[in-house]
Amino acid sequence: MGKTVDGIIYSDDMETVEGVSDKGIKSALIPEGVKYVVMQAFKDCSALEEVSIPDSMLDIKKSAFKNCTSLMTVSLGDNVECLDSSWFFALKTQYEIKCRSESLTYKLIKRSSILKAHVKELSHDDAKSKKIKQVQGASIDAVLSSLLSEAAGEKYQILTNRKTGLSVFFQIGKNAGSFRFSQNSAKWIEKIRKIIEILSDQEKDGAEIYAELKANKISLADMSTSESYERATINAGADGNANLFSSGRYKGCSTNVKNTFSVYGINTVGSCSFAIGRSKEFKNLILTDGLKKIEDNAFWHSRHIKSITFPETLEVIERDAFRMCNGLTSVRLPESLLELGRGAFLDCENLSEIYIPKSIKKIGALAFSGTNIENLGYSISLDVEFTIKDGFALGNDELLYETVHKENLKIPDDVRKIGKKAFFYSEKLQSVFIPESVKEIDEEAFIWAKSLTQITFGGTVSEWKTVKKGNAWNLSVPAKVVHCADGDFEL
Repeated sequence: MGKTVDGIIYSDDMETVEGVSDKGIKSALIPEGVKYVVMQAFKDCSALEEVSIPDSMLDIKKSAFKNCTSLMTVSLGDNVECLDSSWFFALKTQYEIKCRSESLTYKLIKRSSILKAHVKELSHDDAKSKKIKQVQGASIDAVLSSLLSEAAGEKYQILTNRKTGLSVFFQIGKNAGSFRFSQNSAKWIEKIRKIIEILSDQEKDGAEIYAELKANKISLADMSTSESYERATINAGADGNANLFSSGRYKGCSTNVKNTFSVYGINTVGSCSFAIGRSKEFKNLILTDGLKKIEDNAFWHSRHIKSITFPETLEVIERDAFRMCNGLTSVRLPESLLELGRGAFLDCENLSEIYIPKSIKKIGALAFSGTNIENLGYSISLDVEFTIKDGFALGNDELLYETVHKENLKIPDDVRKIGKKAFFYSEKLQSVFIPESVKEIDEEAFIWAKSLTQITFGGTVSEWKTVKKGNAWNLSVPAKVVHCADGDFEL
């Protein structure tokens, strides 16, 4: 019965052009992999203006383009072996044949007294550029629409189409991927069939699918450009899960996944790639081996995420990466992690447990501020000692910040310094007790704590006066006095 793509009828194996379904077609861009055109296949297509013949073509039968009176441009592949002037019987005299000057096709045309008058010699680069722009997109589109037509839950999108090749995103059931195709299209059909075969297996888990893609040397493409991620949408399979296979830096795309979303092959999670409005509803995220970095704000306000699995290759989590991920209650950071950025888990108000590996070398300010983490079971060897105790992040003798926002706080007795912005914008804080051990309050320590009406100091008024206070340490704080052991001090 054949398959119809863009008005052209192909055999089931996509190797032969058998005719047209629409005599009014204006363009015939025959995809790579097609080898034959039957006699009079395009006869009387009087509106046909351009034809592109792929490198794979072996034989075009007599009068294939008979009475195609509007045909102006014929782009021929490099290795077309059968050339006959009867192809173009009754064409206009001004039609133009395009091919590379050093190709086999060009040499054959030069032997024809009829055809050589119409040939246009193209440089190697010009021919490639024109062929890619005019043919490649249409070719891959034709191949995909044909080969994927019977695959369950299939969809595809051509993401990029450049001189160096193209990348294509397509999904079968719960398995989605971004794949790279070189400009040499000779093996497109074979490669696409293998990808379809691998992705169609809905019983295997993502790790097995990824291993099979690698074993078959299937090249993944990254989704880091706006033209890629803004055009792709990942849907869940019947089980509510989805697997994505990509590479490089993942910039994110829309998702409609209910349960678990697993990502394979990437080395970087880009800024805001899973932020609010981009990812929807999925509860569990699995990031896999090879991932090195999670950029700033990558998961900002992703309240729906309940759990995240990190690979043992992750080294850096940048600032605010998981800020306001209120669905998280427990997090285990990998043993490979070296750096945790400022505010990495800021305002994750339900996060009560976290495992921090001993590999870590740097933890940024406010990394756990606004969480529900009361205590951390051990200290970590950093440039300064860091631990969490009684809802405070502590480093050496310094209170770095509060991890749990409370209305009434008593600062631990061994604290000597309250750090910069330690209680920045602490909206719940109404009263604080500062022990006499405190000798310094850094700048902006209580800035914008607009509910703080009572400050109590464990020492005397004279001792309070000797405490070093940084610039704007109590800016916009409503408390007007400090209650000391022997009286009040007006602020």
